[in-house]
Amino acid sequence: MLDLTENPKLVSTLITSAFSHIDIEHIVSNMIGLYFFGYNIGRIFGPEYLLRLFLAGAMGCSSLMLIIPDKQDIYTMTALK
Repeated sequence: MLDLTENPKLVSTLITSAFSHIDIEHIVSNMIGLYFFGYNIGRIFGPEYLLRLFLAGAMGCSSLMLIIPDKQDIYTMTALK
């Protein structure tokens, strides 16, 4: 398991990795999904809740990648296609 205290810059990677995309189709499909999903969530719960949900999802997924590093190819396979 990776120790984040060794390199504090890795903490910012927990969030910035959510904005990494392999190609234009990937980012466009994510933007469309976020637009339709985010519109409804933002309308019902408010934009602050949507932002917190997005950041929690980004950090949660990144944290899982740190906990299970040898399974990265399985989880990132769809992002690379």
